[in-house]
Amino acid sequence: MSTKNKADYPWEITREVERLQKQHAWVQRCLDNKIVFAPMTLDKEGLKILDVGCADGVLLRDLKKQVSPSAQLVGADIVEAFLPASEEGIRFEVYDLCELPRDELVGAFDLTHVRYSILGAAKVGYQKAIDHLASTVAPGGWLQVHELDFDLTDRPNVGPAWRDVSNLIAAMFDGMGMGSDCIRKLPGAFEAAGLDNVTVHSVDLPMGKLLGDDEAAELSWQPFVITIPSLIEGAKALGVKLPDSTYENLAERFEKEVKEEDVEALLSNLTLDEKVELLAGQGSFRMTGLEKHGIPALITSDGPHGIRGRRSFTRMPSPMLPSATGMGATFNTELIHKIGSLLGEEAKVRGVHVLLAPTLCLQRSPLIGRGFEAFGEDPFLSGTLGAHYINGVQEQGVATSVKHYAAHDQSDNSIEDNVVMTERTLREVHMLPFQLALRGSDPWTIMTSYNKINGIHVSEDPLLIKEILREEWGFKGLVMSDWFGTYSTSEAINAGLDLEMPGPTDWRGKRLSIAVNSRKVSKATVDTAVENVLNLVNKCKAGEKSGKPPQSDTPEQRALIRQLVAESVVLLKNNKQKLPIKNPKNLKFGLIGDHVKNPALCGGGSAEVEPYYGITPYEAIKEVVGEENITYTPGCNSFRFSPLIKGHTPPGSDSEGWSVEIFGDDPQENPDARVLVSTTAEKQLVDVPESYHATLPTKFYARAKAKYIIHESGKLKFGFSTSGKGKLIIDGKEAIDQWTSQPPKTDSTPCFNRLSMERYYEGEFEKGQVLDLEVLQVNESLSGGVGTAQTLAGRVGVYELYDEDQGIKDAVELAKKADVPIVITGLSSDFEYEGSDRKHLRLPGRVDELISAVLEANPDAIIITQSGLPIEMPWESQAATLLHAWFGGQETGHGMADVLFGKVNPSGRLSLTFPKSIKHTPAYLTFSKADYDIVYGEGVFIGHRYYEMVDREPLFYFGHGLSYSRFEYSNLSVPEEFTPAADHQMRVTVDIANKGAFAGAEVVQLYIHHADSSLQRPIRELKAFTKVTVDVDETKTAELTLDKYSLSFWCQEASKWKAEAGKYTVILASSSNPKDEITRGDFTLSKTFFWKGL
Repeated sequence: MSTKNKADYPWEITREVERLQKQHAWVQRCLDNKIVFAPMTLDKEGLKILDVGCADGVLLRDLKKQVSPSAQLVGADIVEAFLPASEEGIRFEVYDLCELPRDELVGAFDLTHVRYSILGAAKVGYQKAIDHLASTVAPGGWLQVHELDFDLTDRPNVGPAWRDVSNLIAAMFDGMGMGSDCIRKLPGAFEAAGLDNVTVHSVDLPMGKLLGDDEAAELSWQPFVITIPSLIEGAKALGVKLPDSTYENLAERFEKEVKEEDVEALLSNLTLDEKVELLAGQGSFRMTGLEKHGIPALITSDGPHGIRGRRSFTRMPSPMLPSATGMGATFNTELIHKIGSLLGEEAKVRGVHVLLAPTLCLQRSPLIGRGFEAFGEDPFLSGTLGAHYINGVQEQGVATSVKHYAAHDQSDNSIEDNVVMTERTLREVHMLPFQLALRGSDPWTIMTSYNKINGIHVSEDPLLIKEILREEWGFKGLVMSDWFGTYSTSEAINAGLDLEMPGPTDWRGKRLSIAVNSRKVSKATVDTAVENVLNLVNKCKAGEKSGKPPQSDTPEQRALIRQLVAESVVLLKNNKQKLPIKNPKNLKFGLIGDHVKNPALCGGGSAEVEPYYGITPYEAIKEVVGEENITYTPGCNSFRFSPLIKGHTPPGSDSEGWSVEIFGDDPQENPDARVLVSTTAEKQLVDVPESYHATLPTKFYARAKAKYIIHESGKLKFGFSTSGKGKLIIDGKEAIDQWTSQPPKTDSTPCFNRLSMERYYEGEFEKGQVLDLEVLQVNESLSGGVGTAQTLAGRVGVYELYDEDQGIKDAVELAKKADVPIVITGLSSDFEYEGSDRKHLRLPGRVDELISAVLEANPDAIIITQSGLPIEMPWESQAATLLHAWFGGQETGHGMADVLFGKVNPSGRLSLTFPKSIKHTPAYLTFSKADYDIVYGEGVFIGHRYYEMVDREPLFYFGHGLSYSRFEYSNLSVPEEFTPAADHQMRVTVDIANKGAFAGAEVVQLYIHHADSSLQRPIRELKAFTKVTVDVDETKTAELTLDKYSLSFWCQEASKWKAEAGKYTVILASSSNPKDEITRGDFTLSKTFFWKGL
């Protein structure tokens, strides 16, 4: 038997199980599917429980509230002499310990304390016994609680799992013939039975000596914990015979019952005001806690590409993953599971309990500003990857919040959007990813979207939350609003919205209390929502204690992210087989494009994180070929807003950032204005976090200062924008005025579209010149409205002005001279960010012109594009070698280089269709702000389904991606018939052979076609996929599973899923392009069947 000592083991007692079936009392507690026998530490206040028997359910939390925190409770098995019963049916015994030597007592306290033992509480009620103790015991006294024998079956509040565990223990002890000391002998009995794999956690406590009946005796055993699976194994080994139903899922059932009882008991002790408090956030990313009830305030954090953390003046670095569309391009469920686990570990490092991710909405249009946050356009791909992401995060004990339920497909004014669609479209397309995610995982929370669906905001829609999510799909977790996405009090909570975020509340608080008292909201509705909050707290508290201590930014994490980036890169064209690049150290490289040294790591908005580091393509290529073999030119600019200033330092510091002071008065008009906050902001934005606003006056001023060294002589252009009023001062002179006037807002802007349009200042500067920069802002609009800026932020950018005509000419000359010209360019967070949608699919500025000119000069030039969503490529026909690299996160450069030089064989597949033009997209005519009713006229024909239906060829199909290897498919095996049953699964297999010169991974894509359907369905629908790694000249069998989802469509007449009888075709293909079909096989469904649920 292995024993693991754990000093200060994190016990928490909320429920005790009494002595069972003629055995003396012991304490049992469920902790992560474990049974605890033992002396225990109860709480932070110092109340110690060394060995307790309960008086028919005396709850120690009640004792804790009413007895002195310094009290000591000692075991029931020590003294067994009892006095006659009192008139009230309670018997007491008193031991005068005054003459006992101090060293024979537990702990150090007065020798005048009295020990009480209660008997008969089962007859008179334990609350009366507790009340008596509370009024009688001296501070610091000893308490001992005994109980009379009783039959467990007489207790209605004991659940079946508790009963099964208790019966198991009692039967085991009875079979071994043990007496009242059986507990302490249990580890030895297990060891004697040869159960070496049973782990006992031993707890070191300063127990000292306890009194026996007649003399002081050394306590000869330590408290211990045995997991329920180990307990079952031990019982079976010791010959205990109980019905199989006793053992079935016992650990899971036991844990569930304990947590439910804990929540019910706590709920009964909360006032209405306290319950209402729990149903809204306490701060920007903080849920509400109630310290006196032991309810912690859970911390949430934005995702899904990292752990954004709480906003503050200091940087909060995080692993930065590729955009979710890049993750989707891997088609690798195992890898996404590992990435989820990485994010869970990182969340625990930061003290984050709830990760606000993943995003499972679909990109019905490639223009959506935050579309890069979602896995792709296909509901099956999105839901499947989402389930693995969720499982990875939550196995670390961190909650996910699956978002945005549902159809959050535009960013502009999304709170006003009314999405209009048929029930079939909603079910088959926009809710299906959530349904599939719930089938494959158990997310602890779900976040509602901002928009309306068919006239009702999702956050107050009982059909979507109560009827479908909870009743039909069986979701048991918490439903929270998106930030500021709650629009009512009674309607929202009655629909099933448990939690309003963020805090302080707009719609709960006093409004909800009034709604309850006026009977617009029932107390039961409030209790249900509070239960969901407390259940989440329980899960997150248990998660804090589970697993190994988390680490951050480890070599293993970096390697995993690098693998993810490389697997996300999609090789779109390799016509001349220029890739992989051979003998790179013997070649001269011409690197062209702004993204070579300034790649797009992430999109903008709540998904943007501060990476631990970022590897540029220039740095990664230099690692392989050496700097002497590289020549670089940007060619032209590819930004929309002035690039954020870098290298600026607070006065007197060498670290990048600003010194920030906050005042109640204008420091320019009043030099003696008192400084309310003085700090250093490590971030590039001059940004006053929301968390500071509550401590500041309604109107406040922020002044930021930094020094900026000019590295090259020339002309620079500064840009400045603000969310309030502000000015940029350079060397003591006002350079940019956004204080007395601001440009008309004709386009969207950064910081969730809250900043003003930029204004600029141009100047000639000399190398080595040191500029004194100062930004002064006030949270006031030009009209004088105080506090109009929800966040007070100022953005300072700077870039070198140069002749772009000459820049393109330089790029052309470099392309002609270099052995390997590589253009790296694309979009960035300037164009794809939360709060605004794109207006077109074109690359910015003169980038298309640059690429075309380079390709004309050298048709062998390698083109690498970056974006989160599709872009137009008017020069595509000129390019022979083309890759798409998404927003690549911290390992962007390495991912590109690993593919370019053959360290990684590309296996990425497009997670979205790339159209030739925005006019060719299915939602082109309805992705509009003409009015706020957005009609989903494309119906179920979203993404790749549309292009085949209308016979329109896109630029690149969904699922497309090339490899350096050549794979052959053979021996497709499809069963002849699908059994007409909702629980049936059918296995399809095919052999994959690698006939190329490189080991590689093939994405096997399975599409279903149903020619006999009674209504119009997509010609082919993705219903299964798998990724198979195959060595050179190796053959592996790929296995894919089909089920009821693979055959069914939503039948509006029946309001159920319908799997229709007929012939179905399995199509294996390398993309959704009909020309990429590899092999097919048929099966039949002999009988139509309907189903609902998961």
